[in-house]
Formats: sequence, C-alpha cells, structure tokens
Amino acid sequence: MIRDLDEALETLPFGRLRTLVLVLVTSIIVLDGFDIQLAALAAPAMLAEWGLDRAAFGPVLAASLAGMAAGTALGGSIGDRVGRRPALIGAVLFFATMTALSALANGPVTLGLLRLATGLGLGAAVPNATALVAEWMPRRWRSYAVMLVIVAVPIGGMLGAALCAWMIPVFGWRACFILGGAAPALLGLIMIITLPESPQFFASRDGRADHLRQLMNRLARGNRFDNGMIFRTSVPAAGKGGVAELLSAPLRVTTWHLWAGFFAAMLALYGCLNWLPVLLSGLGLPMDQAVRGSMWFNLGGVAGAVMGAWAGGRFGAARCLSALCLMGAGILALAAAILALGPVTGAMAAMVPVLLSGGAILGVQVGLYGLAAARYPTSCRAAGIGWAATLGRGGAVVSALAGGWVLAQPSGAALWLAVLTLALLFCWRAVRTV
Repeated sequence: MIRDLDEALETLPFGRLRTLVLVLVTSIIVLDGFDIQLAALAAPAMLAEWGLDRAAFGPVLAASLAGMAAGTALGGSIGDRVGRRPALIGAVLFFATMTALSALANGPVTLGLLRLATGLGLGAAVPNATALVAEWMPRRWRSYAVMLVIVAVPIGGMLGAALCAWMIPVFGWRACFILGGAAPALLGLIMIITLPESPQFFASRDGRADHLRQLMNRLARGNRFDNGMIFRTSVPAAGKGGVAELLSAPLRVTTWHLWAGFFAAMLALYGCLNWLPVLLSGLGLPMDQAVRGSMWFNLGGVAGAVMGAWAGGRFGAARCLSALCLMGAGILALAAAILALGPVTGAMAAMVPVLLSGGAILGVQVGLYGLAAARYPTSCRAAGIGWAATLGRGGAVVSALAGGWVLAQPSGAALWLAVLTLALLFCWRAVRTV
C-alpha cells in the first residue's frame, strides 16, 4: 500500500515526539545564539587583559562571521547528503569543542583561529535545525515553529549577556567560554540518544522504508503502519536549481535586491551585536552594564522578531520590512545625533535606544526571511533563502572589520551609529521594490 507522507503527517497528532524535536532544536539554537555573541560580550575584558585597542579585535569578530558564512552553505549540503540529524549533532559537538578551547586563547591570533572554526559549526547548525523543524511540523504549525527557531538566536544572546555580565567580574572571561562549550556538548550527547531523523529525509532515500515506518509508528504511538506500507513524499516542480535559477531572467532583479538587502541588514545587525559592549564601555559605563546592554538589545530583538513575524503575515512582509527599516534608521540616527552633541549620562539613557533599535533591527531580519520565502517559487526557495543569508554574512564581516577602526576615531560612537543608519536606509531602498 502506498500513502502520501505529507498527508499522513498532517493526520497524526502533534504528540510527544514532535514536542521533543521542537524543544531540542530550539534549545540548541538558543545555545548557538549564546556562542555567536560570546566573543563580543567578552571583548571589553579581553581588550583590557591583552592591552589591545578596538581595531585589533575586529579580525577576531570577522573570523567567526566568515566561518559562519562558510558553515551555513557547507552544513546545508552535508545535511542534504547524510541527514539532518547527524549533520546537526556533528555541528553542535564541533562548535561546543571549539568554544571550550577558546578559553585557552592567549591572544587575538589564537582566538581568531578558534573563532573561525567555531563559526563553521555555528553556521552549519542553523540550516539543519531549521530544516528538521520544518519537516517535522504540521503545515498549520510550521511557520510558527520556524519563527521560534529564529527567535531563539536573540534569546540565546540575551541569556549570554545576562550570564556574562555576572560571570566576567567574578570568574573572568574564560569561564564564559567554558560554559559556552560545556552546555551544547551536554545537549549534543542528549540529542544522540533522543533526537529522531526527518521523516522526509528517510522518504527521499532508498532502503530507508523500514526506518520510516518505525518512525511514523513512534509518532502515532502504536503500530498503525504495517510492513506493507510505503510512503511517498511530494516533489517540488523541477527548476534549474541553485544560483542558475536564482539569476535567471524572471528572478534576477529580485535576487540582486534581496542579496543587497541581506548584506546591509546583517551589517547593521552585527554592527550592533559585535560592538555594542565595546561602544557602551567606551561611553564610560561599567563593564557589567556595558555587557548587559546586549541583553537589552536582544530582549528588544525577541519582541521585534515576534511582532515582525505577526505583522508580516497580517500586512505583508514587504510593507512591514520597509516600516522596520525606517524605524531602526530613525532610532540610530537620533542616537548618533545625541552622542555627537555630548556624552550620555546614566545607564538607562543608553538602554532605551538600545532596546528599541534591537526590536527594529531583529524585526528587519525576520522580515527579510519572510520576504525571500514569499518571492521565490518552491523549486528554488531553500536555495534562495540560503544564498541570501550566506552572502548577507559578508555585511557582518564588514561590520566586524570596520567597526573597531571607526570606533577608534574621534566621535567614533556617533560615526558608527551613522554608518549603521545608512545601512538600514540602503536595505530599505534595496527591498522596497522586490
């Protein structure tokens, strides 16, 4: 007997197995978000210990982001070939090991090499986590589950900022890297025992029919599907695939605009994530409050991502994205003007724009993913989103390399915020006609 896999997955209850997948994957992306921002959170303490200026730390941050760009593309290809589960678990254990080893770094060169390797694992985890969740969830829950995975990144950053603000003054910055490695390593071991493979991956491979039936019976919590059952999954309409289809005549303009928008948006996002603790400490805030600024940025980001996803579904991704770009640019421009007039006094005066800008800039990220998903056809949707995100990492690398140099200039904080303002305006211009 032949049965459609997608239809069977829709008829089965949400159940414990799907809940397990969602909890494990969301947890690992929270830790992924923690480790992504770890070097930036520890930067003030490391700069003080090693006697470095801000410009010298830029390559360290850029190394992590370059690794993530390569890891995103490499991890997705590995996941398509060997399976979502082993690719995700391998990525988790790899970045856990590299993060823990970063505690042994004795200078920016060693740390930069370790962060480059860490970035490979961090980048490889995200596409496999997203694919695994999307392929397990029923259609009516899929968009919410994927949104939860995206929001888990700033939740991890918020958790990391809160922990580092407490740990660094008491235990030193190295303890943060030890924790950042131990937690995902433990979760990776749990995933080896409990995390199931994607049913769609089994259905797409010959010789996996028995594994798929066993998995479906686990989901059904009974022997509903006997040995004679054969599952088939729907196949998207064929296209040229990859970059060839993305740059074909019907999609070329959309692709160029989205790539430009992702580049500018990630420059703005990582221009804040990478340099916010250093920027705030340079304004005279104590180290714990400077690190806690990242917590406020990510807190605003969680709210902005959730609201952006809701507003995008209700009013359209393009309209919501345009509004958030302009909102973020306005907040950063106002903050730059205030800093240009004189120093900011009081932590709360600095945290309000940090919170609001976090909401707008993270909301822009969610809006871009939603816009890309809406504009690309099924035949190249995954490739379109993946290439846009990978090339967008170039903006993140630029922010890491340029941020330290700009911040070291006179009135560097105001100048850097002006650069990020222009990036958001460029993003608005790039995607408004997509």
